[in-house]
Formats: sequence, structure tokens, C-alpha cells
Amino acid sequence: MRLTKDNINKTLFNKKWKNLKTLIESFILISFQSIEINIKSIYFVEFTGLSYKKSNYTLRKGKSSLSLVDIINQDKLLILNDKNIIIKNLFICDNYIKIELTSKIIFN
Repeated sequence: MRLTKDNINKTLFNKKWKNLKTLIESFILISFQSIEINIKSIYFVEFTGLSYKKSNYTLRKGKSSLSLVDIINQDKLLILNDKNIIIKNLFICDNYIKIELTSKIIFN
């Protein structure tokens, strides 16, 4: 799965994903207008009226979880936790995020 700045912004600002955006805003303590991606970092951009303020975060993976992590104080927001999904790799590149997932489907 490849997530670019454009498709992340379109998703989070879509009405269907409002709860996730609100959850992230509560965690980062700002109301953000956009997201930027840079090597190993995700920036939530807030417009304060006269200037832009950026909050710096990263993603951390567990075997079946994905967390948004504050780079400064290491606070974590769990954004994915599903025992049926295994996160094989996570890369935050220059302008996109690449997540390699696997899943096992069992039919009864």
C-alpha cells in the first residue's frame, strides 16, 4: 500500500473519515489543515492566521499494529490494531508512506 501526501489529505478530509481526523487532532492538540511527508516524519500543518505551524510525528509498527508517535515526547496514538493483519514493512520516504501488509482469511 502506497500512501501519498495527496491521497492521505483527501482521505482525512473526507466526511467518512472525520472521526479519525478528530481523533488525531485530539492527540496532537491542533486542528490541522494538511499533512506533509518527509523522510521518516509526518508533519501536521496548522495555519494560525499569520503563519503555518508544523507538528512533527512518525509512524511505528508492531506485528499487527500501527501507531502515530510524537517525535519529541514519544506519546503514541494507536491507529491500527488488528490481529488478522500483519505489518511486514513500513517505510516513510521522501513524499510517500509505504506499508506492506499480509492477512490470513479463514473460512469456517
